[in-house]
Amino acid sequence: MTQTMDLRERKQTMLEAVSKPFESEEDVWKALGDLGGGAMRYISDLRGLKAAAVAVLKGDTLRVMESIRLAAVTDSPDTLEIMGELEEEGSEAVVSLSRVELRGLLALSVFGGVPHKKSPDTHWGHLNWFSLFFNDELVSVARLSCLLHYFKATSHPSWKEESLRYPPIDFYRVRAEAGDNWNSTEGSLKLPEVVISSEKRIEDFTEAGSHVDFANKNLQIHKIIPSATQEEVLFSIRPELMVCLPLYSTLLADEAAIFTGAARYCEYTGYLSTFRMASGLTPEPSPPAVIGIDAVVAPAMQYNTPLVNRDIKKCYVGFRHGVLKGPNPTISTGNWGCGAFGGDVILKFSQQLIAAAHAGCPKLFYSTFKNPDLQSRLEALLTIIIDKKITPSQLYKYIQGYKGQCNVNLGMEELAYTLPKSGFEKYLVTRLLGHDPNKKA
Repeated sequence: MTQTMDLRERKQTMLEAVSKPFESEEDVWKALGDLGGGAMRYISDLRGLKAAAVAVLKGDTLRVMESIRLAAVTDSPDTLEIMGELEEEGSEAVVSLSRVELRGLLALSVFGGVPHKKSPDTHWGHLNWFSLFFNDELVSVARLSCLLHYFKATSHPSWKEESLRYPPIDFYRVRAEAGDNWNSTEGSLKLPEVVISSEKRIEDFTEAGSHVDFANKNLQIHKIIPSATQEEVLFSIRPELMVCLPLYSTLLADEAAIFTGAARYCEYTGYLSTFRMASGLTPEPSPPAVIGIDAVVAPAMQYNTPLVNRDIKKCYVGFRHGVLKGPNPTISTGNWGCGAFGGDVILKFSQQLIAAAHAGCPKLFYSTFKNPDLQSRLEALLTIIIDKKITPSQLYKYIQGYKGQCNVNLGMEELAYTLPKSGFEKYLVTRLLGHDPNKKA
């Protein structure tokens, strides 16, 4: 109760600081400097935010910032009332917010007014932009540019009325109900059709019903920093997703986050330190759902059956709800669990294939993100799987058979494949090439 009262007092302090209309840009910067406190008082130029405002708002800064102030004061729901709703027991919990409410919460966050819930046993995200406001690294400016463009695009007088034509944006926390029976031969499970591209990014597959967020178990590491991982880019170009930070505590091993209805407002270039906002976009009328799933971070242990099962289940619960909740049952994904997570790209690709089959996904779009060599390797692997009529359960059994080290002599058939890059890839290709489709499993 004490923490709740303290959080409400902080929000009230913020609202009082912005209760009067801004009459000049200096009013804006002063209010933000005062609300930032501490370091902000010494870094009063807000150089990151000002650089983004110059780039995106140009001569319209005062009008847009006043619209943000007004939304914070009049349109933001009581955050404390909705915090915790996604912690309810059961296989699914959901928070639904209108676009007006979401804009109000984002506006509130600009002035540091969204409470940061804390608990000794549970960790929630903090929706606060001040670490970017006084940081003029180009990545900070790029992320703030995306946010300001969103506010500019939604600041015209008729926007509120127009937004009522669209359904609310839903934030789901879903839990797996299935076990680990990935080697089941029951029914007629088939691997999905797969389209692989090194030229397209995940979000470029606009025909997909869901896009995969390569999530941290603490979504966006539970805070906003000058960084642009795949997850942070995805949230930057779909700013309404940022509101998930105070709603989600740490995802458990059998949980996924599903977001429906959040539109994309920006085009961008680059990745990590080269991420830049390129231009604004007209939001899609029926945007893809977003599937937030985190992979294990255990490169040396990732082939062990419990961890293999863990990530298949993680994909399954996300994919299944993407199939059910997206505009259509297809999914766009990529090198999930690789990169900084240290995953073997062939293993993670195979796990996603198995999960997609169990989830009822008929078609998987896969981005190798500017890696044509990997595209060729995955396409060749798929050709073997198709030619040998490999089922999801058979693929799973072959994964289980890997012991981490495998010295094999590959036959002439491999000449059509190109040299595998890892021990697991060599092992899997060899086993699949030797598979007899006419032999009973």
